[in-house]
Amino acid sequence: MPGCMERTLGVASSADGGNTWVYRGIIQGLDFEWGRNTFWAPEIIWHDGRYHMFVSYIRGVPVDWDGHARKMLHYTSEDLLQWTLQDEIPLSSDCVIDACIHWLSDGRFRMWYKDETHHSHTYAADSHDLYQWHVVGPIITDGAHEGPNVFYFKGCYWMIIDEWRGQGVYRSEDGERWERNGLILNEPGTRRDDGHHRSSCRCRRPGRGGHYFLFYASGPG
Repeated sequence: MPGCMERTLGVASSADGGNTWVYRGIIQGLDFEWGRNTFWAPEIIWHDGRYHMFVSYIRGVPVDWDGHARKMLHYTSEDLLQWTLQDEIPLSSDCVIDACIHWLSDGRFRMWYKDETHHSHTYAADSHDLYQWHVVGPIITDGAHEGPNVFYFKGCYWMIIDEWRGQGVYRSEDGERWERNGLILNEPGTRRDDGHHRSSCRCRRPGRGGHYFLFYASGPG
């Protein structure tokens, strides 16, 4: 169907610490009801002997997402290949995407996510075991945005959000109270097709020299 927003979860692997990548295919076996369905923006973490994936789910493959619920699902896996559905996570609305999870200093897990019903702001929910969650409420309300990504670096929590004109940066001492720390990736790069960076970023653990890698999408045109 022309114009469909079909989304599956692709997998790539790297044998050299993230310098080069090989596409391996898509994750199989996630569907729990009939038909072709949409999975979006997975967040995967390792805890207590297994992988936990939190992923947004839309029934079917709609041309656009207006009027279609976006649910947050929880899967677990022993090997990153075979996944078992645990539950749907009840959050602040039925239009939630872009989960990001990090632990806080007291041992809680916090999930930050985009709530498209509530002005496309970043909301949060807390859990002690990754299975039971309670909603904290709105966290970043400066304006509409998406793709919150949180990591801990040099004694502080950092959050990067996609503002569709670059990536907004926030800083926090405790992971709960945030202050704005500027805008990055708002200017075009120099490589072919490297335009304004309007898609969500992901930051991952430090590599050599203690640097974080920031992955972003920048489509042609």
